[in-house]
Amino acid sequence: GDPLAKLLDFGIAKLVGAAGEDASGALTQTAGAAMTPAYAAPEQLAGTEITTATDVYALGVVLYEVLTGERPYDLSGVTAAEAERIVRQTVPPRPSAVAGNRQLAGDLDVIVAKALAKEPERRYESAAALGDDLKRHLDGLPVEAQPATVGYRVGRFVQRHRAGVLVAAAALVVVFGVAGLAFARVSAERDRAQTEADKAQAVTDFLSSTFGAAGPSAGTAVPPSELRVVDALGFAASEATRSFPDQLDVRAAVLHTLGQTLVDLGLYNDALGPLLASLALRDSVHGGRPHPETLETLDALGLVGLWKAESDQDYGALYYRRALTMREALYGETSAEVSRGLANLAETEIERGQFAEAIALAQRALDIARVAEGPMSEAAGDAGFALGRAYGFAGQFRAADSTLTSLLPIARALLPPDDARWGELYTAIGQARLLRGATQAAVDVLEQAATSRAARFDPGHPLLAETQGVLGIALVESGRHQDAEPLLRAALPTFRTGDPYWFYQHATAAVLEASLAQRGLPARLDSARTSAALLADAVGRESPWSQIVERHLESAGG
Repeated sequence: GDPLAKLLDFGIAKLVGAAGEDASGALTQTAGAAMTPAYAAPEQLAGTEITTATDVYALGVVLYEVLTGERPYDLSGVTAAEAERIVRQTVPPRPSAVAGNRQLAGDLDVIVAKALAKEPERRYESAAALGDDLKRHLDGLPVEAQPATVGYRVGRFVQRHRAGVLVAAAALVVVFGVAGLAFARVSAERDRAQTEADKAQAVTDFLSSTFGAAGPSAGTAVPPSELRVVDALGFAASEATRSFPDQLDVRAAVLHTLGQTLVDLGLYNDALGPLLASLALRDSVHGGRPHPETLETLDALGLVGLWKAESDQDYGALYYRRALTMREALYGETSAEVSRGLANLAETEIERGQFAEAIALAQRALDIARVAEGPMSEAAGDAGFALGRAYGFAGQFRAADSTLTSLLPIARALLPPDDARWGELYTAIGQARLLRGATQAAVDVLEQAATSRAARFDPGHPLLAETQGVLGIALVESGRHQDAEPLLRAALPTFRTGDPYWFYQHATAAVLEASLAQRGLPARLDSARTSAALLADAVGRESPWSQIVERHLESAGG
């Protein structure tokens, strides 16, 4: 029929008698078990104090249902105790993932997450505050719930428009990413929101005009139709200082976004200069004090340090250690942010070969994440991933496989099907299984990883090459030489000595040549033996990687 307005009880209704006296008894309770379980907040199910935040949670469930057509949790047929466990410990999947609608990603996902936070104090303070945030979203204004970072917004866009696009596409990558600056700073003050909007507009205008000028007349020496993304980004970085001599915060935002875009394209060496310049500017703007913008750039530099082709293996740790200290100052030592910082630092210890230290850091990160956000949270997933990788590099392959496989339920709950982290997780699981001798199980999961990464990355991207190389080796192990050869050949050109993939380079080269020889095809076994020796020097002759290579060289007569 016709639309009908409904009046809902937001924790303020009472039943009163004729004289106005309170006759409600416990109709509106501050504790108790009168509830609809599907809409009940964690504190309600636990029988603890009920506040306005409890009503906010119920509204969050309704909003979730409106956006997705489903409730956050399926509680049908479960006991009261099981329902309490699910609601208190499980993080519901993002609405955008459930609905399969990318338009819900971003503001709406985080608004729902804030309304459904496990801890009442982390939710909106009232139903009106939730309504105001929804209105801000509809009006295109910054929302109170923490939105995605600039780097994330740029990365998501770039992953759909990979390397090799022309200048126009490069301009869109950066302009659209930087346009998110106005929405990437949480503030309750309207004047600060306006300041951020002005900054975003200044950056957008700069990038639009800069990419329009890029070309032979700008000294790029190639016609616009052939200008690469990296050329256009480099030109923009060089113009930033001239365009913003006094607006240091805007210049820092430009340089950070350019650097983050290069990171997302896998161009780690090219990203270093803009990111270092952005860090120096942000330190200057914020007086060297901890600030989320500075932390954002430190994280990007830490990642570059992990991947950059450089002999100094402490390079990434330098920035990740500083980022961890800043996280502790900004968010507290037991926060989920600190858990993420510890997980990042564990990755640097893996690269330095300090596997026991990496395991300790990752385990500490996991313990903090489970308390701060719950065992099914994104922070717990990040920490568990670092722990699984640390186990694998330490030679504890069964522990690695078990730890990484245990993350699959978290990934299914939190990640949309096209998220890049699926490829990362599947690849890590596949490596662990390959190295513990479960070859077919490794092939199965690595094929999923290759499909995921091929859909997101252009040929030659180091992440795709990593998966291709490991899958190729696993296929050779299982006797599928013909299927392995194109993967191994595709992976090899990407690997460079000095990268974190140095051992993949040597292992891939040796296994490829051995596979060719085993099939009676022309092979340079002397080159394969050289690769095997380099691999053995780097990881030891007892390493499973060395043993795999030696086994195939022996079969090939090498």
